[in-house]
Amino acid sequence: MTGENLIANGDMRQARPGAAGPNDLMPAGWEAFRIDPATGLRLVAEPPEGVDYMARVFGGSSTSKTADGGFVQAVGALRSADTYRLTGRVRATWPVDEKHAAMIGYDPTGQTMDPMAATIHWTLLPAVSGLFVDYTSEPIRPKTGQISVWLRARTTQTNDYRFEADFDHLTLHQIPTTPPTR
Repeated sequence: MTGENLIANGDMRQARPGAAGPNDLMPAGWEAFRIDPATGLRLVAEPPEGVDYMARVFGGSSTSKTADGGFVQAVGALRSADTYRLTGRVRATWPVDEKHAAMIGYDPTGQTMDPMAATIHWTLLPAVSGLFVDYTSEPIRPKTGQISVWLRARTTQTNDYRFEADFDHLTLHQIPTTPPTR
């Protein structure tokens, strides 16, 4: 991979105020979306040191409601002739099953309005609970001058263990596509 990280606030260290008051922080540079209106979304610090931050999607027993939503970011100033790779980390309190899911996705069209769009390439994560799992996309070619990056989690359960999915260390870099030199 070459060059700088093209995702704004991919390390989730910058916050902006949320709608629910001064303790409600959201990751700067990311827009929240809720397919299920009861979905909890916020920026959280990793305890006990509080030096690592992540975007969190939550529901289940913590809210007694189902959840489906997350965060999206459009990454612009890209060239459709270049190739890019998306990486990140995700951790959830449940492994992927029919009732719980955490996903990282990208949309080569760059749209940010429809989390259900058929153009989004989703990857379900993680296969284990409680541990961060690394994600690396296949090579991405933008259809226009931008792509969108999607972070999404959902649970259909309302009274089981608290469901949380954390996303962190998101990067998008151009990758070389020229033949290697000798």
